[in-house]
Amino acid sequence: MSAHHHTTVRSSLTGQVDTTADSLQGYYAGFTSRAVAWVVDQSIAITIPLVILAVIGYFLNMPTIVRFEQFLESILPGSNAVIAWFLGPQFALILAVTFFYSYFVFFLSTTGQTLGMALMGLRVVTTAGQRLRPWRALLRTLCYILSLAPFGLGYLWVLGQDQRQAWHDRIAHTYVLYVWDARYEENFLRNAVYQLTKKREEKKSVKTAK
Repeated sequence: MSAHHHTTVRSSLTGQVDTTADSLQGYYAGFTSRAVAWVVDQSIAITIPLVILAVIGYFLNMPTIVRFEQFLESILPGSNAVIAWFLGPQFALILAVTFFYSYFVFFLSTTGQTLGMALMGLRVVTTAGQRLRPWRALLRTLCYILSLAPFGLGYLWVLGQDQRQAWHDRIAHTYVLYVWDARYEENFLRNAVYQLTKKREEKKSVKTAK
């Protein structure tokens, strides 16, 4: 779960910064990467049920369907109440919760990556380095509420320990690792500052030459 470091240095001869940034592949994922992945996943988990509900509502309110509902009510009294239930808050809540858990359990137990994690180059594995089985993926997902409940303390726990485990990771015995060739932000900033400084020096040199 570790990778070799390649330190970025400034060459004393050329004055250039080594563009070979340190690789984070195989390292424990940091708080920022996990937070971005979490926001993406939560957006998906909220948006898709809303779209489904909107489609159901549009379908059930189509004039042809409404006429059929009226006919159905005439031969099966009470059927309108069943149809209305699909437009109510109880069905919306059941759909949202079902989709939320299905989304995380499916992706974590098959690829180890939700869509948000894939975007950020993260993967969840067991502490033995293996893929999560469905029951462990479900346990980890169920424990999200424990990490979130005390003012998000369970998520912030990632900042305070070397293995970057949130409370749900500790309970489910999982790690979140970088699985692509991620780069240290410090190297990016260092190179960006150098490039800006270099451009300014080049402009000064051009003005002096003129």
